[in-house]
Amino acid sequence: MNTLPLLQNRARYLKKIWLDKAAPSNANLERLRHYRLNRIRQEMAQIDMAACVLVDPVNIRYATDTRNMQVFSARNPARYLFIPLDGPVVLFEFERCEHLPGDISTVDEVRTATTVSYVAAGYRTEEKAKVGPGKLPI
Repeated sequence: MNTLPLLQNRARYLKKIWLDKAAPSNANLERLRHYRLNRIRQEMAQIDMAACVLVDPVNIRYATDTRNMQVFSARNPARYLFIPLDGPVVLFEFERCEHLPGDISTVDEVRTATTVSYVAAGYRTEEKAKVGPGKLPI
C-alpha cells in the first residue's frame, strides 16, 4: 500500500492548523513574508549581489516562511533556496517533500533538492556530489 498520498494529505492538514494557531489573530503573514524577502533583496542590491543561495534552515525560514526538518537540515544539507535580485525565488526541497511549501507566496517554484549527506544519499553520496555540465540544479 502506498501511504505517501495519505502522509501528504496529513501534512497539508497539520500545516493549516499550525499556521492558523501559531500566528496572532491580527498578524498579516503575507505582508510579513514579503517584507522579509524584500529586505534581503534590498541588502543584496546594496552590495551589488545578483543572487544568493541560502542553506541554513533558519535563514530559509526567515526569507520565505517555509520550514521542513529544521534540526535535520542544520546538520545535513537537505534543502536550499535560490534568491535572485530580480526574478523567481526557487526552493529546492528535500525529496518527497515538495508539497510542503504549499501556497506560500514568497516561493515561486519548488524543485527537488540534490541531497549530498550520507543520511539521505547512502552509498550514492559521492555520485550525488558530482556536478557536471547540464547537472546544475539552477
